Amino acid sequence: MPIRPAGLRYIRAVSAASFLSSPVALALVTSLLLGLAMIVAQRGLRSLPTLPGAAVANTSAALLFWALAPLFWSDADATPWSFGVFVLVGLFFPGGVTLLMLEGNRRLGPSITASIAGTTPLFAYLAAVAFLGEALVMQGLLGTAAIVFGIAALAWRRGGMPGQVASSALWFPLGSSVVRAVAQIMIKYGLTLWPSPYSAIVIAYTASAAMVWTLLRLRGERVPRCAALGWFVASGLMNGVGTLAMYAAFRHGEVTIVAPIVATGPLVTLVASAIFLREEKLTLRLVAGVLITLSGVGLILVR
Repeated sequence: MPIRPAGLRYIRAVSAASFLSSPVALALVTSLLLGLAMIVAQRGLRSLPTLPGAAVANTSAALLFWALAPLFWSDADATPWSFGVFVLVGLFFPGGVTLLMLEGNRRLGPSITASIAGTTPLFAYLAAVAFLGEALVMQGLLGTAAIVFGIAALAWRRGGMPGQVASSALWFPLGSSVVRAVAQIMIKYGLTLWPSPYSAIVIAYTASAAMVWTLLRLRGERVPRCAALGWFVASGLMNGVGTLAMYAAFRHGEVTIVAPIVATGPLVTLVASAIFLREEKLTLRLVAGVLITLSGVGLILVR
């Protein structure tokens, strides 16, 4: 017996609602978009410094969110304290993280930067257990550790850069990892007070854009008019939508589940880098890194 149009609409509505409330699905969307955004940003960094690029990227996302705010903004349960939490989050993430990631991207390239920054879930997992009271599940912890080891394998290079240059540049993606982990804990905490991911992202991105433009003015830099701006606009929009998906994932799921899945973005970056930038070749190390990372995700999903 064929399904009637009304039945099809109901099925689609239920499927969409299930997707939008699934922390795993939303975390995978975040991983995909953030991983691709690294490749897009790399194209822009060939012609534009880090700080102007970050200003354009964050402002593009903030403008998009404000344009759609009349449709999705909700101030139910909002308090001055929760508002302040999301402002503080925005100063660190995406603001500070964007600057650290772009500078790491410029010095190390997208694959290494994204891979080292992928250590975020280990910090986030332990912090979520310590400060949010989430359960310490051994299988989940092992899965998180596997993801960290997997992306470490992806990041490893034999004589890829001089040691002095590499060690100093590594602080940028590593610093972004720690900052991102702290921000994820604050996001989850803020959403328990004001459960509106969209309102939270509007506030955070507005604070982030304001912070970056302030730094730009203090350093006396300007945003030049050039074709490379388009890459940062695209990167900013991809990062913005991906971050919104992450906020929604934290709204519906635990940090110990969402953060490790979000951290698989380097796999996307790796594949895209190999296809579009031709910077990667298939090696045993890369295969091992991918398999270890995916096995970690599997442990988390079936824990």
